[in-house]
Amino acid sequence: MKSFFSKFFIILSCISLAFLFDACDDGLDCNCPEITKAYLDFSSLIFSTDQQSVSPLDDGYAFELIPENLEFIVQKDEMRTKGFQLIAPAMACSCVEEGYLGMKFPISDFNLKSNADWSEELPAGSDLSELLKVRHYSNPTPLMSFDNWEYLFDGYSSARFLIDDVPTSSDTHQFTLTFTKTNGETIAIATENVTWE
Repeated sequence: MKSFFSKFFIILSCISLAFLFDACDDGLDCNCPEITKAYLDFSSLIFSTDQQSVSPLDDGYAFELIPENLEFIVQKDEMRTKGFQLIAPAMACSCVEEGYLGMKFPISDFNLKSNADWSEELPAGSDLSELLKVRHYSNPTPLMSFDNWEYLFDGYSSARFLIDDVPTSSDTHQFTLTFTKTNGETIAIATENVTWE
């Protein structure tokens, strides 16, 4: 038994040393594309939802916005990721996707309005931005508190939004969302009509 443990620790030590030297090797060729694009930009959005009405059993009014006319811009470098592997080299390659650094011109401001009265205090055309929440890899977060603007929209999935408040005046609304990018460009999109039951 003692001999077994001695051999085990010798083997473990050798593997650890091999990992240490391999992990220090910065000459690994990841064979990633030489010219790739790290940022993304777009000029319009597509609206999508499967809700025409909101019942008391629903979490709220959920919809998605999908970037349209997507463009990938600017070069990126290859990225290496370290990983312990017994057969493959300790330094493993992972070529990042185009647009991995997010929006070239992130969202700097946004506005949400309705064509109908939300409440007595918020008539049609009022700023309803405080009602809008985003589902970004977590529970719904008020968009006004969102701090990851470079990745609000990406090139591989839609941005998911939620309005979980309930109107007290008109039951049917069509919303207009306007996003302003850091380069001054604005993108506006209107939702379909939705009715709170």
